Amino acid sequence: MDIMESIDNQNKGGQSDEIDIFEFCSRLYNVFKSFVIQLKDFFVAILILLIRKSLWIISFAVIGIALGVALYNYMPVIYSSQLIADTGGVNNSVFIDQVNRISRLVKKPERLANFLQMDEEQAKKITFIKAYYGIDINRDGQLDYVDFDENYNAKDTSIRRLTTYLCLKVSVKDESIFVPLKDKILWYLQSNEYIRHLHEISIRQKIDFIHELDREMSKIDSIQNAQLRQNMGNFKEIVLMNKPEMKLFHSDMLSLYSRKQSFERDTAIFKQPISVIQDFTLLGEEDRNLQWYIFKGCVMGAITGLCFSLLWQYRKRIYQLIREEAITY
Repeated sequence: MDIMESIDNQNKGGQSDEIDIFEFCSRLYNVFKSFVIQLKDFFVAILILLIRKSLWIISFAVIGIALGVALYNYMPVIYSSQLIADTGGVNNSVFIDQVNRISRLVKKPERLANFLQMDEEQAKKITFIKAYYGIDINRDGQLDYVDFDENYNAKDTSIRRLTTYLCLKVSVKDESIFVPLKDKILWYLQSNEYIRHLHEISIRQKIDFIHELDREMSKIDSIQNAQLRQNMGNFKEIVLMNKPEMKLFHSDMLSLYSRKQSFERDTAIFKQPISVIQDFTLLGEEDRNLQWYIFKGCVMGAITGLCFSLLWQYRKRIYQLIREEAITY
C-alpha cells in the first residue's frame, strides 16, 4: 500500500509541474499579447493625433521650408578646395602635425594672421584648415584616395598610409583667398627649422648615395671589361675545353642606373621641403546644400507646428494650472 501511495503522489506531482509550466507559458503569452496591443494602440493614437493636427503641421512645415530657403540665401557661401603635395624624403606626419596646429587658430583670426604673416581681414575669411593622409589600396605607391573621414584602420593590411603625400583641405568665404593662403601655408612649412633640417639631410643622403652608385657601377664595369678581355683572348680554349660561360652584369648595371636616375629626379624636383602636385582649384566647391536646409526647415517646422497645436488645444488648462500655482505661492 505504501508503494502504491508514493507512486500516486509522484504522478500527481508531475501533473502539477506540467500545469505550472502550461500556466507560465499562458501568462507569458498574455503579457506579450497585451504589450503588442498597447503598442498598436499607441501608434494608432499617434497617427490619429498627426491627422487631427495635420493642418498645423503642414502649415508650419511650409513656413519652415520658406525659412530654410531664406537662410540658405542669407548665409555666406563657403568654398572648399584641396591641395596635394609631395614631401620628398621627409615623413609627411611632420607636415600634417604642423598644419593641424594652425587649424586650431581658425576661430582666432588675429592669431592665425600672426602665425601665417597675412592680413587679418583675409584670415577672417578662412573657416577651415586641416591636413590629411593619403591612402594606397593596392600597395603600388600611388595615391588612391584621401582619408578625409579619418577612418584608417592600421590592422587592415590591404591598405596603407602613404608617407610622402600631404593632403590639405581648406574652406574660405572668398575664392580669392586660395592663392595667398597656399603661399602662406607653404611659407609656414618651409620656414620651419626642423623641417628644413630634415630636408637638407635627405638631399645630402641622396647625393651621397648617387656618388656611391657611380662607384659601384664603375667597379662592375671594370670587372665586366676585364672578363671580356680575358675571354676574348682565350676564346678557342673556352670552346675546346667547354668551360662555363662568363657572368654578365647587364641586369645589375641597369638596376643601379635606374636607382641612380630615381635619386637624381628626386634631388632635381624636391629642391624645397614641399612640392605641390595638385593646386587649389579657383572654383571651389560650395559647402552649402539647399536640400539639407529645406529638409531641416521642414522637420523643425512640423515639430513646431505640432507643439503649437497642442499648446493651443490645452491653453485653458495650462492657464488654469499657472493661475493655481501663482495663487499657491
